[in-house]
Amino acid sequence: MGGAHAGWSFYVLPDGQLAFRFKAYEASDLSLLSSVRISPSKHELSARFDYDGNAYGRGGVVTLSIDGKSVASSRIEQTVSLLYSLSETFDTGIDTGSPARLYPEDTLPGFAVSGGQLELLQIQLID
Repeated sequence: MGGAHAGWSFYVLPDGQLAFRFKAYEASDLSLLSSVRISPSKHELSARFDYDGNAYGRGGVVTLSIDGKSVASSRIEQTVSLLYSLSETFDTGIDTGSPARLYPEDTLPGFAVSGGQLELLQIQLID
């Protein structure tokens, strides 16, 4: 979602580490890697953002989980106040706009999913 200046990306590195990147211009820049590597089998991966709430642009805590077990957590101090650029994209399986992350150089353009299959993407907004 978004791109190089303001956006986020949630993905698995070739070595099996779960990764999350968030950037809100110069206000916030977070790269979060899991402490655990996933094995080549079916897994449920999640990134949960617990927003401080009640106003635009506030921060919160991001927690990465593998099969329901927390493997990394960090705080984002400030989020994007309103919306991401309309020229950027919301992609699944490949990053087609400007990169929301500096992906490994030896991977396919846009860091396309390879060697695996995405069966379900679920986004849940909780008030």
